[in-house]
Parts: sequence; C-alpha cells; structure tokens
Amino acid sequence: MSEKAKRRASTLSAVSSSAPSLTPSQYSREAGILEITNGINRLDVPRLQEQRFVLTEKKGGELGKLALGAKLERALGRRMTGQDAVFRKKKAKVVQ
Repeated sequence: MSEKAKRRASTLSAVSSSAPSLTPSQYSREAGILEITNGINRLDVPRLQEQRFVLTEKKGGELGKLALGAKLERALGRRMTGQDAVFRKKKAKVVQ
C-alpha cells in the first residue's frame, strides 16, 4: 500500500465516529416511541386514578348483554327492511 493510500484510509477512519448513526427512519421511530411513553406517563397521575371508574364483573356482564341485544336489534332491522313477505297460516292438508 502506498503512503498516500495509508494517509487516505487513516483520514477516513479518523472522521468516523463511534456513536451510532441514526437514519431518519430510526429517528422517527424512536421519537414515536418516546411520544407514546410520555403519553402513557401522563395518564399515570394519582389524582386522575382516583376518578377512574372500574366496572364490576356483574356490571360488565350486564353491559355486554345490552350491547349484544342492541347489535341483534340493528341486524334484524336491516334484515327485515324492504321485504314484502306476508306470513300466512298453512292450510291443513286433507288426506284421502
């Protein structure tokens, strides 16, 4: 290797840093994670924790049943709209 090539290589290695380089995508990912972490930390305020409502198991079950009933009502309403069918009693068959 020539003297000029040695100097060039050493100059290049002297410029490089041992700190990890961050590409824009890495930076935005880390900034996003930091933002989410800060948001979660803001939710952890003791004064607000006292105001939070926690459902009992019984109340949660009741609300679940109500929600399911409402879903069924909406689905049945959509299913039966625009149908012209008329329910009639079946005539008794006469067997001879």
